[in-house]
Amino acid sequence: MPGEGPESKTVELGESLSAGSLPADLIPDPVALCIGSRIVWSNPAFAELSKGESLLSMFHERSRGTVERSLAAREGGGLWDPVLLADGRHRMELRGTAVVQAGQPATLITLRPPAPGSELSSWIMAVLDGAGEYAIVALDAAGTIVTWNQQASLMFGYASEEVMGQPWVQPVELERAAARGRVLQEEWRSRKSGERFWTSGVLTAVFKSDKSLRGFVHICRDLTAHKQAEERLQASEARYRALFEYAGLGILYADAASVYLDANESICRMLGYPRSELIGKHATDIVSAHEVPEIDKALEDIRVQSEHRREWTFRRRDGSTFPADVVATSLPDGTLLGIVRDLTGDQEHERQMARMSRLYSALSHVNQAIVWTKSPDELLAQVCRVLVEEGGLSFACMSWCRTESNTLEPRAWYGRGEAVAQSLGADTPAACAFRTETPLVYRTTMALPIRYDGHVSGCLTVQADRPQFFLSGEIALMEEVASDIGYALENFRR
Repeated sequence: MPGEGPESKTVELGESLSAGSLPADLIPDPVALCIGSRIVWSNPAFAELSKGESLLSMFHERSRGTVERSLAAREGGGLWDPVLLADGRHRMELRGTAVVQAGQPATLITLRPPAPGSELSSWIMAVLDGAGEYAIVALDAAGTIVTWNQQASLMFGYASEEVMGQPWVQPVELERAAARGRVLQEEWRSRKSGERFWTSGVLTAVFKSDKSLRGFVHICRDLTAHKQAEERLQASEARYRALFEYAGLGILYADAASVYLDANESICRMLGYPRSELIGKHATDIVSAHEVPEIDKALEDIRVQSEHRREWTFRRRDGSTFPADVVATSLPDGTLLGIVRDLTGDQEHERQMARMSRLYSALSHVNQAIVWTKSPDELLAQVCRVLVEEGGLSFACMSWCRTESNTLEPRAWYGRGEAVAQSLGADTPAACAFRTETPLVYRTTMALPIRYDGHVSGCLTVQADRPQFFLSGEIALMEEVASDIGYALENFRR
């Protein structure tokens, strides 16, 4: 079989071979005796293959190095190695055996067709073992394991001898692969330790030259971290959707040309449209006629200043009108977010609308920072800056627990405030939030514990420039920021 050779020994052929007394016609495979690269004897099968050419010229230039290595063998028989003939189409297997001919070192070269059912040769296994993060599993036609590479052993935790002959995939998957040629597989699997992990891969059927099934190859990789990130993102999006849906203020989400892509229930009630009808409309469809010329000016304000605020007169579906305060913000991807409040409330409602608009914008910028920053320190600095510049807060500080001194040490901060170390036993918002593992609001300050590596490891402290800043909506958004920071730090650790 490929990759196998006889025991190391030197064969003494004597004079009989060159004298032609060896019954060469009984040797079915092409065989030649070479001294150096010169053919001194060959059987009819080899002579027919060589057609009088020199040894090296029989082979394609890519295989001549293999032939030269076989000729250089000085002990026993080498491995069977794949070679390509000079026509570039036909493949064979070659082995060189060290012999002695008339007292001189020589090499007996043997050729054979590739064995269809043989095991993978050592050089192929070396390629498979170098396949990086991909586990490669070879199966027979019944779906039981024939061999696998080193990454498969590392990924699943089993030594090769523990799994040989064991079933690998469900029979229905084998049938699908045999019928279609290949099937994609994404599924939870288990390691030897019992740990479950998410794999993504492909199961490919392998056929013989006569179209009969030879077996299967399964290639997969561990995408557990990616799967968990997807699930975390879906959960986060669900929370954002809940905030979007149940906010008391009207929220419109539009493209850069002010065509509406989404709308929450509050704005639908204000305008009298079902959501399905409101989506796809333009700003000109929901404002009074005298306001239409102002739309392009507002879009230009947003493009230049990233924000627009003005009182507008809206037109309901039934044609009636109402005044509303609008704060529109440009998001990092160029889309627009508009917060709409029917002007029936007091000034506090107006302030809350502005706060919510800025915090929504800040949350979007924080998510962008999580995607693009390259280190935990860079992320924390970016988050502090965004919360102040985009979120309208006066100060933001990220502190981390230093166990040896029993203190919270500032790690990143931004804005008008003082970043100081605090004892974990201190009666400060940050220390109390850290100890109780719950968010805490005190006057103009909010402290949020950051959960990392399974426990609370730090605290985000933010300050506003006026009381009553942190109401239920603002608190919910800040808790989302703290949760996302912890998740991002977990990803950096992986």
